[in-house]
Amino acid sequence: MNRRKILMWACLGLAVGFWLCVASEPALAQVRDELRPLQHWRGIYSDARMPARLVIKDPRTWAEIWRLTSNEDPPRIDFRRFMVIACFMGQRPTGGYAVEITGVYYDRSLDRIIVQVTQFVPGPGAIVPQVITSPYHMVLVPRLDKPVHFQVRTIVRP
Repeated sequence: MNRRKILMWACLGLAVGFWLCVASEPALAQVRDELRPLQHWRGIYSDARMPARLVIKDPRTWAEIWRLTSNEDPPRIDFRRFMVIACFMGQRPTGGYAVEITGVYYDRSLDRIIVQVTQFVPGPGAIVPQVITSPYHMVLVPRLDKPVHFQVRTIVRP
């Protein structure tokens, strides 16, 4: 008799736990709003010698940062409506390095913007070009005046 009660309560606990997991997933998805990039600029050659992660919200800063990547005039951006998120890896001794902004989200529960960044680095013994590089990636997203947190992960390529 005692064993039946224990088994019944265990099954009930598992069922409730499963229901809570399934029911809470949509709620978690609703607190994050994706800020889809409207345009992006990427390359492996820039004049950025040091790593940097930037949020650009004015034309003067944009022009300065753009000059690190191109000799052309910077694209015109309405900074009342948009902002640029930029990631620079800094100077690297060889090819095989890259950086990619893989997601930009507004997290309502934390009241901040989350920028997901993936850095790619060559693994030991990888065959790479013997040239100095300085990878970068910049994206144009709708402007939000919220704090920005960068989540960076590194992937070693074979």
